[in-house]
Amino acid sequence: MKPPGAALPGHWPRGRLLVWLVLFCGCLAVIAQTRFTADLSAFLPAAPDPAQRLLVDQLRNGPVARLVLLGIETPGLAAEAGVGRRAALSRTLATQLRGDPAFTSVLNGDWQPGSPEEALLFRHRYLLGDAVDADRFTVAGLRDAIAASLASLASPAGLALRELLPRDPGGEILRIVERLEPESTPADVGGVWGSADRQRALLLVMLAADGSDLDGQQAALARIDAAFTAALGQRQDARLLISGAPRFALESRAQIRGDVERLSLVGAALILALLLLVYRSPRLIACGLLPVLSGAVAAIAMVSLAFGEVHGLTLGFGIALMSEALDYAIYVFVQGRHPRLWQTLRLGALTSLVGFGALLFSGFPGLAQLGLFAGAGVLVAALVSGTLLGVRFPVSPVRIPTAMANRLQTVFDTVARWPMLPPLAAALALAVLVGITTRSEQSLWQSDLAALSPVGAAAAQLDASMRADLRAPDLGHVVAAVAPDADSALAAASRIDAALQPLVARGDLAGFDSPSRLLPDRATQIRRRDALPDPGTLRAILDEATRGSPLRPARLAPFVDDVAASRELEPLQPGDFAGTALDAALSAMLIPGPDRVTAVLPLRLGVSNASGTSGKTSTFDAAAVRAVLPPGATLIDIKAETDRLYRDYLQEAIVLVTIGLILIVVLMVVLQPDRQRETIPVTPDGQHRRASAVPVLRRIVLPLAAALLVTVALLIASGIALTLLHLVGLLLTVAVGSNYALFLYDNTADAQLSGSVLLACTTTTIGYGVLAFASAPVLAAIGQTVGPGAVLTLFFCACLRGPTPRHSGATP
Repeated sequence: MKPPGAALPGHWPRGRLLVWLVLFCGCLAVIAQTRFTADLSAFLPAAPDPAQRLLVDQLRNGPVARLVLLGIETPGLAAEAGVGRRAALSRTLATQLRGDPAFTSVLNGDWQPGSPEEALLFRHRYLLGDAVDADRFTVAGLRDAIAASLASLASPAGLALRELLPRDPGGEILRIVERLEPESTPADVGGVWGSADRQRALLLVMLAADGSDLDGQQAALARIDAAFTAALGQRQDARLLISGAPRFALESRAQIRGDVERLSLVGAALILALLLLVYRSPRLIACGLLPVLSGAVAAIAMVSLAFGEVHGLTLGFGIALMSEALDYAIYVFVQGRHPRLWQTLRLGALTSLVGFGALLFSGFPGLAQLGLFAGAGVLVAALVSGTLLGVRFPVSPVRIPTAMANRLQTVFDTVARWPMLPPLAAALALAVLVGITTRSEQSLWQSDLAALSPVGAAAAQLDASMRADLRAPDLGHVVAAVAPDADSALAAASRIDAALQPLVARGDLAGFDSPSRLLPDRATQIRRRDALPDPGTLRAILDEATRGSPLRPARLAPFVDDVAASRELEPLQPGDFAGTALDAALSAMLIPGPDRVTAVLPLRLGVSNASGTSGKTSTFDAAAVRAVLPPGATLIDIKAETDRLYRDYLQEAIVLVTIGLILIVVLMVVLQPDRQRETIPVTPDGQHRRASAVPVLRRIVLPLAAALLVTVALLIASGIALTLLHLVGLLLTVAVGSNYALFLYDNTADAQLSGSVLLACTTTTIGYGVLAFASAPVLAAIGQTVGPGAVLTLFFCACLRGPTPRHSGATP
């Protein structure tokens, strides 16, 4: 980064400027095609195990990422009037959405005679049902089925059954519907689904766009709003509540984007005002932004090329990181003639690059994105500072006035009289951390993956309330099987279904759901189809089965025709359920991935009386379930796996950040400032002494370690549990703080050097400090860490700087 002497002083190096312009425009072209996302699946493993793969597929492609919960409330209407109005709005809204391709299914509990799913099930009832397997096409089997159907005619549903009897005398469609009927359904309020307190109408909407297509989901939610507005008409007497993962993901993206835009403007305005006060030149400010813009643009382009997308957290973190790039311009403008400027900047940039480079080896794409963004941004900013700004401004264009320099030097001399303060502060902070964790038995780190989510308490409470009213299943324990395609997954689900049935019979399980009950695999459907009797054989069977029965064989001619038509049917596939209410149920248990399909069977745990109490507790014998599972099937405890996932994530991040910190220390010891500056002490006989690592450890490593410990102690004492982004913030504190330590390594009274470090620290504190006010917790974590960390690092470095030699004086 040393500016070449061959270039004309005071002029832009035209050749390098042209290269920079070409590369800058190329990066802008990449950014124009970049997809920005807030999908938390970016923070899941890139190579997950089977349990983690299920979570990844759920977040990216599964129904969890596409399901929207709608609630309609009429707070200004009386009880009965409100029920009618909500039911009418629910029907109108459902009708409008069902005709929109942006939605694959819309459910509101309103039974629609002749619905697509009813016609689909009825036509394929002998392929989907178990009539063939249950020998209901034998004389004895058909006789018993017809007798049961005739006995049911006396029930309240007798009229409907009478109409079905000629076409389905064995009652096959009724058995299919009974098998698919959920164990519990939402309350019926006015003929549609409603909440338990009858104050809200409820709808379930499945979006066509998956979790990775946030723009498509945003357009779908906008259509829901438009449809509801149209349903309201002139009467503004109701409101629509929207919940679910799509809404949370979109709000997360908007929140992060809003925070970045709003706080970046505030921070930029404050920094520009400060620099204008110091530089007194808009031209210098514009030139100083060159490394910042170059680093940010290059970093975004690099992440986009490497990962195919840029996460909102990476963007927010990276924009704040560019304050370090601004520091490089400050050092050039204020220390232009300082003989050790370029050696120090080179070592400082190298330490940042090595520290953040450790994150590139993370198995979590989100963390690797942060490492690549930081490393690329810092490297490009340092290169632009050295190859462009250093040549354009070989002489310092900014000088600190003599009076200010003297006051500044007095402050540094005063602070330097407290060399014991950093180690004492570090010891006290360590004692506070040990005391808090020991007394409260709490971990320093937030152990919940939700810590990375900006979903507020009110939104989470609304979502939980709506899910409870909709009787949504609790996916606490599931059995999963991964297969190369949907049909293989259905076959695996059928084997799991058969294996779990004995546990239900024994009471070890209350029950379970399976996609094979809704859609058997192709081989099973073909076997059932081919086993159906031909019309002649069926008529002979009917003659025997109806002998002595009031039902005459001639009346069952439609039944014979339907069976004959079933013999010509092609097996159903998952895509055939699109546009029906059954699609939501099937897609919830048959989850596609990039090169696989996962069959998911949610388990309903058994319930037993708790000993000595009148309450009930869920019982679950995981070992019993695992013992009966066929090969390839996996029992997954979703909550336990989610917790394990985040713990693995955090542990890996801690290891990588620790490695990064160790590499920074080793780099500073190996490339000691003394060696870089060729000022190694000389013995009385003229021999160079071997450079010692002690000054580096005392003046650079110790203040950085003290700043980290005190920052963590302050956060914990404030009731803030550390998250992954706090950890990355600590690494960033070391990256920017190492520059301060390197510049203050020598105990000289160079006011230009000290002033540049103080100005850089101020801009860094402003740039990161404003993030502490972000509404997104992940951005606030960075501000809470780096803001105070930068100030503490500079203060502790000044304490360990040592007394200033009296002959040096202040630089005017």
